[in-house]
Amino acid sequence: MPESPVPPADAPAPDGALIQKTASLARLALDPSEVEHLVPQFARILGSFETLRALDTTGIEPMTRPIELETVQRADEAGPCLDREAALGLAPKRSDEFYAVPKTLEAEG
Repeated sequence: MPESPVPPADAPAPDGALIQKTASLARLALDPSEVEHLVPQFARILGSFETLRALDTTGIEPMTRPIELETVQRADEAGPCLDREAALGLAPKRSDEFYAVPKTLEAEG
């Protein structure tokens, strides 16, 4: 893996306060050793952005993704359905003409 670029000399270096603020915005709790570990990583990441900023992008259209995506959907057509007994026969448990499932909410009272 090639080494990441470093930020230019005139760019302010990220510090623990920036890491803590970013972590707070992401609702992450970091201990001081994690913050210390992340400072040089942030510097490399910001350096990568500086490298990208230096590129000439004249005439290049902005993109939201590297390739165009196409949603492939089939036609919505009615087809054969299982009858009730066949569908209920697939259930692990049933109660009369319904699927039996565990309770997910308890009644208050």
